[in-house]
Amino acid sequence: SFGEGDTITTNIDVVLPEEINDEHLKKNEDYIFRIGIINALSYWKAYCSQTFQIKCGSLTLSEISWWKNVWFDGVGEFRYRNGLMDVNKNDWVTFVCDIVSENNKHEFKKLNGNLIGFTGGKDSTLTLGLLKDSDIKDNEVFTIHQPTEHVRKVREVLGVEDWKETVVIRKMDEELIVKNKEGALNGHTPFSIVIGFVGLFIASLRDKEYVIVSNEASANEPTVKGTDINHQYSKSFEFEKSFESYNKMVWPKGPTYFSILRLLTEVGIISLLKKYESVMPYITSCNTVSREKLWCGKCPKCLFSFLMFSAVWDIKFTTEIFGMDMFKDVNNLSTLLELTGISANKPFECVGTTGECMSALSVVYGKEDYQNEPLLLEFYNKYKDSLPGSENFHTLVCEFNENSLPAEFLEIIKQNQAQICHE
Repeated sequence: SFGEGDTITTNIDVVLPEEINDEHLKKNEDYIFRIGIINALSYWKAYCSQTFQIKCGSLTLSEISWWKNVWFDGVGEFRYRNGLMDVNKNDWVTFVCDIVSENNKHEFKKLNGNLIGFTGGKDSTLTLGLLKDSDIKDNEVFTIHQPTEHVRKVREVLGVEDWKETVVIRKMDEELIVKNKEGALNGHTPFSIVIGFVGLFIASLRDKEYVIVSNEASANEPTVKGTDINHQYSKSFEFEKSFESYNKMVWPKGPTYFSILRLLTEVGIISLLKKYESVMPYITSCNTVSREKLWCGKCPKCLFSFLMFSAVWDIKFTTEIFGMDMFKDVNNLSTLLELTGISANKPFECVGTTGECMSALSVVYGKEDYQNEPLLLEFYNKYKDSLPGSENFHTLVCEFNENSLPAEFLEIIKQNQAQICHE
């Protein structure tokens, strides 16, 4: 296991649009401390030691309680896939650190403007487009990993290439990979929490009022039926509320964190994205994207996106975007059964709800070109009685879900949603 004698080197490089002085950076060490805690989860999970000891800072008891929830709920998928579901939350981990009654006061300047997380995927692309077309100004972006050519192109097409940018590059210690090969436990950790803390840190450095991410209502659905195991736990509204509560507990006058797309479903997001059709050749939501191909055409995220795009546009358009027709391959049937909820579990990926996938299929089956698609024919012949009416797709597009959007941002989403729902 990792013990006191081990040295782990992990870096999160933050490249800001302008230099800051050492004094300003030192004032924000309270953010860096908590980024370090959430980053450590990736190493702790290798052995799941019963004690997590912190020697470089202090926490309040309320904070420790919050972190214990993150350590347990945030790795639900990890616990499920590694056979650790019989361990209850109280016995999962003990935090050992100096305890204080209250946090040191962090003084902030007047906060203005927005810091927007951007990946070049469909969701964050929609966010940039909507904000660019709104009356809300003073926008900056932050990206995780060095922006690729396609990410740059999306911003160029949207006309926001001049927005200031902070680049974040996270480097994990290769020793973790070695430990995994030797038999240490491995699995999914809640990376969106890392993004959340890093976003707050950058926003504090840049004196921004809001940290805006692009998580949708569909992320709330569990991955494993009949449980609360959710691959997208850290993208769920439950966690968003918990994270912002922690944020204001520690930094009551600091930047605010929220998801601007929270009230929308995935089908609602993709329907709104049609307004920005010119970016479609450049976006990707595939985890295995390469310089040569934006979509691998094999993973669940690719099949989910192919299905959604085919419903909102058509199969021909989507095939041009992907460079392949995923409906031609009947080997994708098992993934399609997972996406639609016919199999026991959804894919352990960031995909929409099973109801959205079924509704999208109903729309696709209303288009003439589905009869040339082996995968669609195979699914239809076996499961056509499970399909909802195609009108259900429109209902999901216009669904208005629980959210915590500030009023001015809520109005932007409501106005754009109303335009497509009243057509």
